Amino acid sequence: MRLMKLIMSVQLVLGSVAPSHAAGVSMTSCDHERSRTSRTVLQQHVLSMAAKAKYQLSEQCPLHPLRDMYDIQHSARHRHHGTQWKCGFCDKVFRTEPFLDQHMASNHQNETHPDGNVCLADWCEVLHCDHFAGKPGTRHFFHHHTAPCRPKAKTKLKQQCQDLAERCFPPGVGKEATLMYDYFTEHFCGAHTCIQKERQARLQTVDQLGSQHRVWGNRILVGLLMLFMALLYAGIWVYLQYYAGPSHADIRSNRQFPLWSPRVRKNKVY
Repeated sequence: MRLMKLIMSVQLVLGSVAPSHAAGVSMTSCDHERSRTSRTVLQQHVLSMAAKAKYQLSEQCPLHPLRDMYDIQHSARHRHHGTQWKCGFCDKVFRTEPFLDQHMASNHQNETHPDGNVCLADWCEVLHCDHFAGKPGTRHFFHHHTAPCRPKAKTKLKQQCQDLAERCFPPGVGKEATLMYDYFTEHFCGAHTCIQKERQARLQTVDQLGSQHRVWGNRILVGLLMLFMALLYAGIWVYLQYYAGPSHADIRSNRQFPLWSPRVRKNKVY
């Protein structure tokens, strides 16, 4: 009995001093590349749809940007020249982004949100990163299209996806949350199946919805650019007509002396 109480007390002490990272994840074990891929999928296919539905994620949701342990580090990196990347914390330039990842992990690992304890790389399989980011000829594309499907693994991923949907988009909160819950469970969770045609159909729908959102954004930018160009040309025309052209006095003087008048013929050169 005393031994059991001692074990329970040790567990409580260890639990009180355990790190806040979910499932014991630390920055050294969280993959930068997979986290970037998850972040891109979230921004293009989840957060954009949430903004369109006018739904705001709760900070209790693991997909909230403030929960991302690499969010601040990601915002502090800038493309420099070609394949070079620049650190926004110390202005150092690196040849490739993986070198910048190593630099961030070694020198700026404390640059995180207070609640940044989620490694987005852990959600990569749930979010189908290999489908959205995989390109023909790459390692992820080859593995994604040649690896055998395991029904038990797919069932586990689908359950994790549904649990994530209930945490991020609780359907009882409102119609916006219900709309996002239906979208996420139907397309993301429903795509965790070994039926290839069903899987491709659901993920292609996500691709189409995301591309439509980006197309409308591009159309708005093009429209604003065309409006700016029209106003610019109109301003130039007004300037040339009323400010840079001949004065009204010169126009009146030319009208007083037609071409056949002696004054005009005197200055005419043959």
